[in-house]
Order: sequence, then structure tokens, then C-alpha cells
Amino acid sequence: MVDKREKRSSRTRHYAAEQEVLTLGNARQRRMRRVGSTPERKPLPVITPRPRRQQEEAQPSRARREKRITKASTSSGTIPVMARGGMESMAVKRPRRGQPKRRYDIPLGALIADAPGAEVRLPALPLIKFSWRSVSGLIVLMLLACLFMAWKSPAFHVSDVQAVGLERLTVTDLNSVMGVLGDSVFLLSTKELEQNLMAQFPELSSVDIQVELPATLIIHATERKPVLAWMQDSSELWFDAQGVSFLPRGNPAASLVRVKAQSTPPGSLPVQAEAASAPLPGTVISTAPQMRLDPKFISAVMALNTIIPADTPLLYNTDYGLGWNDKQHGWRVFFGSETKSIDQKLLVYQELASRLEADGVQPEIISVEYLHAPYYRMER
Repeated sequence: MVDKREKRSSRTRHYAAEQEVLTLGNARQRRMRRVGSTPERKPLPVITPRPRRQQEEAQPSRARREKRITKASTSSGTIPVMARGGMESMAVKRPRRGQPKRRYDIPLGALIADAPGAEVRLPALPLIKFSWRSVSGLIVLMLLACLFMAWKSPAFHVSDVQAVGLERLTVTDLNSVMGVLGDSVFLLSTKELEQNLMAQFPELSSVDIQVELPATLIIHATERKPVLAWMQDSSELWFDAQGVSFLPRGNPAASLVRVKAQSTPPGSLPVQAEAASAPLPGTVISTAPQMRLDPKFISAVMALNTIIPADTPLLYNTDYGLGWNDKQHGWRVFFGSETKSIDQKLLVYQELASRLEADGVQPEIISVEYLHAPYYRMER
């Protein structure tokens, strides 16, 4: 639309200029005729208006003019720049708007009766908008502050220790080794505490420690059940059915089989326990040697205890094995350290004892360790 308007206006100007030239030429000719003399000048060219189509073809189009301008600027060595449109299409840095402010208008109609509609405008306050980044940073700072307060707060320091499953041990015994009263529950290592208790108290077969907030420590423990009391050199050790030894403590639930020994039990292996951490000062921890017996030997002792007279302790000798003091006949009898064919050994002993009593022989020791070669020994 703009190109068409420009073409029309240019054609109108050219046509008006031609008409003006024609009018001036005709007026000059009429003036010369009145004077009567013809000047010796070249006649003015007669300009006849061209058709509109020829005028449109003679006028250079806008594209040709732009092409000429581009060629001229390129030949002069400058970079051609052509702007299509106005400044609105160009990138313009817009001024940054300020933050909107919140207005507070307080009506005064109830206070001033003569001025209805009067208001007081308070100072405007800017609207503060928080981004997600600032909110997340604030949450992280709050969490760190909570963790620090929980770590330092006395409410999260161990104030109570409870134990479940103890029979002979007490909570005081366990706590004397752990020493966790007053410590922060967030700094406790339950695995280390369990290993320390297992090392210091071999009578525990399993230990599980749990922390209950805010400041309670719960110990689930299982104690070994003693079945054998081994007495040697004025010391006593208890053994369970698996052959694990531990010191006597408290009263056992069932009566124990007592063995008076002159030496260490056969096949015993010394065990040296290493605690995960040192016990507290003043804590009494046993330093007696720990041993582990073969469970088969424990079974032999229990089987032999079923055939001896009641309330009679067993005897153990390195040379003769297990036996007892037969008070009825006044001698000692030994069956060895194995339970193999123990019933037949008992029948052999009873037959041998009857013959010796009938013959009036009073031996010191009778041994039926070897079933097919029993023997007796007189006083040394």
C-alpha cells in the first residue's frame, strides 16, 4: 500500500511540472506576437505529456533504488546497512521496573464526623517475594541448627539403660563396661558396644543394643546356661553344652555337674578375649583364663553323671580320665574320657567289684577305660 501511494504522488508531481512548463511557453509566445518581433532564440521545446504507462516505466522502482544505494555503499568500502521498519523492531533495553509497593489506607470517618471519606495513607511497604533457592537455603540452615541443638541438648544424653533377658548379670555390670551414661545418643556405636560386652562377658551368647529416643539404651541379651562346674586349684569355671567357659556368677537355674580335676580338661583350647575398648577405672573384670572344651567331652561327663550315686562329685585324672570316689567300697573308679560303650563299662565294673569284694581284695584304683582289659591297682 505504501509503494502504490508513493508512485501516485510522484506521477502527480511530474504531471504538474509538465503542465506548468507548457503554460509558461504559451504565455511567452503570446507576448512575442504582441511586440511584433521574433527574437533570435531557439524555440522552447514543446513538452507533451507522456502516457501514464510510460511514466510508470520511466520511474525507477523502490527495489532498483535500494539496489543502487547498496552498490554505491559497497563500492565506497563501507558495510551496507539497511533498516526495514522503525525502531520498534530493534532490541532496546527496557528500564527495570521497581518492586510494587503495598498501600495501606485507613479511613477516618469514625473519628472525624465533619470529614466523611477522609483517609490516612501509611508509608508504603515493598512486596517481598522469595525465590525457591532462598527458601531451600533457609530450610537447610534450619535443619543444621536443629541438628546442632539436638547434639548439644541434655535431653538427648543417655540417662537410662535397660536390659532384657538377663538372668545372672545385672544392668550395673553391663553399664560398668560400656560407660555410656551422659553420652549423646547420636555418637553411640551400637556395634562397638556389642563387641565390647561379648568380649568382657563370655557368658553372653548374643547381644543386641538399640537406642530409643530421646535418651534410653535398651540391651537385648541372651545368657549361656551352665551345665558343668570345673574345679581345679581352688578356682572354678563354668561350661555350657557347647564347651564355652565363663566365670561363676549368681545362682544357676539348674544344679551343675561338678568335676574335681587335678589338671586341665582334655582337648581344652585357651581363649584370650580382646575387648573393643578399655573398661572404666575401678571396674572389676575377670582375668581368669578362658577355655573351650570339646562338646563330646561335655556329653561324656553328663552321661557318666547319670550312673554315679547322688551328691557324688566326679573326678578327673590325666592318666585315668573321668571317675568318682566309690564310698560304698572305699576305692576310686575311672571310666576314661569317652562315652563309648559306657553301659557295658558299668556292667564290667559291677562284676569286677563283686569279685574283688568276695576275694577280700581292697584296691586303690579300678579302671575300666578299656572294655576288654580292665585292671585295678593296689596302694602305692
